[in-house]
Amino acid sequence: MNKKLIASALVAGLVLPSVTAFTQPQNAQAKLSELAKYKSDEAIKAAEGKVKDANDALMMLLKKEGYKDLEKKHQELLEDAKVKVNKFEEEVKNSETKVKEAEGKLALAQLNVGKYTSTTKPSYTDEDLQTELMKVAKAEKELADLKEKLDMDKDALTVAQGAFALVEKHKAKELAEIKAAKKAVEDATTELNLAYLERYKAELEASKADGNTEDLEKARDKAGKALGMLLESVGNFKAKLEEAEKELRKAEFDYSEAARKLAVSGAKVGDPEYVNLLGDAQYYKAVAQYNKKYVDELKEALAYVESKVPGLSDNYLTKLNAEYGLTDTFTPGFAKKDGAWHYNKEDGTMAKGWVFDKGYNSWFYFDNDGKMAENTWRYVDGSWFFLNPGGYMAQNEWVKHTDGNWYYLKQGGYMAVNEYTPDGYLVDENGAWVK
Repeated sequence: MNKKLIASALVAGLVLPSVTAFTQPQNAQAKLSELAKYKSDEAIKAAEGKVKDANDALMMLLKKEGYKDLEKKHQELLEDAKVKVNKFEEEVKNSETKVKEAEGKLALAQLNVGKYTSTTKPSYTDEDLQTELMKVAKAEKELADLKEKLDMDKDALTVAQGAFALVEKHKAKELAEIKAAKKAVEDATTELNLAYLERYKAELEASKADGNTEDLEKARDKAGKALGMLLESVGNFKAKLEEAEKELRKAEFDYSEAARKLAVSGAKVGDPEYVNLLGDAQYYKAVAQYNKKYVDELKEALAYVESKVPGLSDNYLTKLNAEYGLTDTFTPGFAKKDGAWHYNKEDGTMAKGWVFDKGYNSWFYFDNDGKMAENTWRYVDGSWFFLNPGGYMAQNEWVKHTDGNWYYLKQGGYMAVNEYTPDGYLVDENGAWVK
């Protein structure tokens, strides 16, 4: 090799293959296989570096003071915030009592003054009148001071309740950051597994080209394990996505319930009840926002893996099985095809209608084309049912329809009609909540 060329490459920071990196190929196929193995080795090194960097970033995040004993820290902050809330709730209560007492004193003083303005001849002197008028003025001043203190106590209570809600928001934010860091590790690990799969596939090709049966069996085993790791990674992403979607649905429902309670409470702005309800609504909204972000990140990660791993398609698995003798197994349960979820039954057929999944402990509904219904209504056997985002059947919960009305889904998923719900609200003959 030209020495000047080597020197130029080293100065430029390029990494050249060693003299022993390639064996003398016996044919073109063997040469291509050796080149593929070399490239996959480089990809593995790069992916291993990314895994290390992602793990280091996660460890640094967990070691930060803000993330040490997160649950313990969060609980301590909550307890401290709750103490302050309780304190100012008591202050507001005491101030309200004193205001009522002061209002009574003022009313009594005004009543005494009224005696001097009656049509009958007063039996009191002017000096007595002045004394009573001074009592009225004093009572008015005391009442004004107490009302001012009550307003200050209410403001302090609002601040304390806001701090309590912020603790919950802070925890949600911290957990979201940790989840994002863990996802980065998973992304890098998936990329590493992809590199390993390419490496083992290259070994398969090389073994086939050499006609070495023993090496072919070893390479086939490695490739099968690499593909298995990728499929397991995909399964983990799907499981986490399902769990994250459940958390998101719960947060969205909690927020809608809190917003509904706030709307019908009749509480005035500044009242403790109003502040409590508003704090709940703001907290659940924040949790829903963080969960929505995490769900979107998981969906992106899953899409990335599925786009990178052709082994996720049945056709490719069949091809691998035919070419390399890898096992092509059928897995019952949820399966995504053409962007929609389906359900494979134990007998290998595609499910239609209602399906109860033990893993999620929930009912799901699949249309005649096998696609799972989600975030929509279905009229089945004379009753309306609602399938939440993620497909699980709604039950024992309120659902807000696009028409602006609220509907209640009872145990078993049936929509309540012309009756009172367990929490005491009336729904009409169409199932809509009667406000």
